[in-house]
Amino acid sequence: MIGSAMIIHADDRGPEVMPCPKPPTLAFMQKAVGGYLELVPYFNTMQLDAEGTVAVCRVFCNEDGKGQGLPVNRVATRMWHDALTRLEDGDGNQLYPRGLRGPDGAISDMLVGSVLILIGDDAFMKAL
Repeated sequence: MIGSAMIIHADDRGPEVMPCPKPPTLAFMQKAVGGYLELVPYFNTMQLDAEGTVAVCRVFCNEDGKGQGLPVNRVATRMWHDALTRLEDGDGNQLYPRGLRGPDGAISDMLVGSVLILIGDDAFMKAL
């Protein structure tokens, strides 16, 4: 079982990446996001490199981050937007071709605070 945890901060710090030989504990995950966990809906893939390699992931944020006034996490929001544009139905049709953008082009939602992304091999992902 091989996995990684990546914490994307809302400030200018780069992401923190750490190996995970087993799924992280609830305490680790809550510390990473600064509170109770919320699974980010439909953020289940991320692009790994400039060549377009995509990996399955699970992404968590602070469930009350907006209520706490945490700062917007522009990097994680962009990654979520991109994940939404990759979602397809069984026939290969995009489910959310505009991603997080509404019909008027405005962003309809955003992530705030630190965001935790977990990726790994099949065994790691099944254990989450």
